[in-house]
Amino acid sequence: MHSNLFIVCFLFICFCVVSNNSTAITPIKNCCERIVKEQIADERFLHVVKNYIDSLDKSDSIFAKGIGYITIYLQGETMYQGEYASQSFRLNHNYSSFDNVKSTSRYPDYFLKYSHKIILIYSTQNENLIEFNNSRKSVQNFKKELEPFLFPKVKIKLPDKSGKLGTAKNFRPNEVERIHGGKQVYLPGDKSTKPIVQDLKH
Repeated sequence: MHSNLFIVCFLFICFCVVSNNSTAITPIKNCCERIVKEQIADERFLHVVKNYIDSLDKSDSIFAKGIGYITIYLQGETMYQGEYASQSFRLNHNYSSFDNVKSTSRYPDYFLKYSHKIILIYSTQNENLIEFNNSRKSVQNFKKELEPFLFPKVKIKLPDKSGKLGTAKNFRPNEVERIHGGKQVYLPGDKSTKPIVQDLKH
């Protein structure tokens, strides 16, 4: 009986570990899902992402407190220094919300939770598409999942156009938006070859 109990507990722990590092992606825009899944299936991809998250936990006091998320811009196949790269992507992090975002193009195509963080994935395959199947429900779900990683909202009094004070409910006084920095990553076509990771300043 004790051995059976041990096995059950062990399987439950394994399930929790796998769930915490799940790579299941959640779509926001309905396109290119197969391509995105194929790209993140490369073990080197998530290895680079996890190393980036671990480095931020040590060097960024805000990020270490649980605020912030990862952004990935998939760029597809390319050549780097004369060598074929099966995929390339730009890796960064940010803290800004989507509270006042109206444009569909500002939303990521997919998101996933990995290594205690939420990762927003943008695909260049979607840039030339005019209309996205971007439902209100999918956007609301995305914002709900993102909220724990943002600076908290506060209620403050702000003057309107007439000068009368009103209540702003979605104000985030400490919100920061990053524009520059991050990493440029190339994954060589030979999967036994290590990723090429470059620091970006702009």
